Amino acid sequence: MIDLMQTLEISLKGGLGSGNYGHVGRPGKIGGSAPAKGIGPESNAGYSPLEIGENVGKNSRLLSGDETGYWNQHNETIKRMRAAGKTVTASRPISWASPSGGTYEDVAGMQKMDNIQRVVDKSGAEWGVVHGILRQWAKGSQTEWSLQFQQAVAEEFGVPVPKYIDRKVNKIPGETYWSPEHRFDKEVAKKVARAMYDTTQETLRNMGIGPNDYINLYRGCNRSTLVNVENRIPDKPGVYRYTGNPIESWSLNYRTAAKFGRKRVQMAVKAKNIFSCSLSGIGCLSETEFIVFGSVEGYHASIR
Repeated sequence: MIDLMQTLEISLKGGLGSGNYGHVGRPGKIGGSAPAKGIGPESNAGYSPLEIGENVGKNSRLLSGDETGYWNQHNETIKRMRAAGKTVTASRPISWASPSGGTYEDVAGMQKMDNIQRVVDKSGAEWGVVHGILRQWAKGSQTEWSLQFQQAVAEEFGVPVPKYIDRKVNKIPGETYWSPEHRFDKEVAKKVARAMYDTTQETLRNMGIGPNDYINLYRGCNRSTLVNVENRIPDKPGVYRYTGNPIESWSLNYRTAAKFGRKRVQMAVKAKNIFSCSLSGIGCLSETEFIVFGSVEGYHASIR
């Protein structure tokens, strides 16, 4: 294991409002090795989140101080990092403090350090490569690296790629670099993607969430096509078929998602369809961001 850097310069912005957030696109036919290890995304067809009351309670527990809750998992990470003498010097200290104490940038930076190291250990990729993927996603889902990473994720997990992503990637001139030492390598990106997914599923299990458990997640967007008549589910008012990007940003918190668009999308997502979260890989800590395989066909979501 490599020694963690004492100071991590990492962008903590981004999240649900990043890049082309809310873009839906059409499911393409490109990509597609079968999911490894028998675990991969699947639809929630026929399942309406409005019909299942227990998910509301589950989300409340995840957002509370419960020992398996989101913030408790974060606090345990910070305790472990501090005990090991790992710290982050905030480049822009702010007054808002997390439940674990210290400025948000301090503790969010430590969380990111831990996320990177766990993915490095599982994937064998260089620290700088994993760091680059996290940083580029924080800048936006439409950066050159983020678009190429979405393609790699789609191929690794066998999910459709919207045609607009393929068009954008095809327009990227030559090789892309996170730093002079780290160019984008699709095969390495696939290993990172698999490691990030495995780390996320491990984190969810620690929160008492099994692969077939549902979590209610929320997303704000402005796409009027989401509520086209042909996408309506008969006899289920307000429920529509939903298709998004290979990976896309959602939140545990309805109020957070509501800041990013006029349309409020709510979907019951199986844990196995969650690619990453801010406690395991890419994702914004303060937004309780979860990264979902969004292009899986057959999703049903309530849209208001």
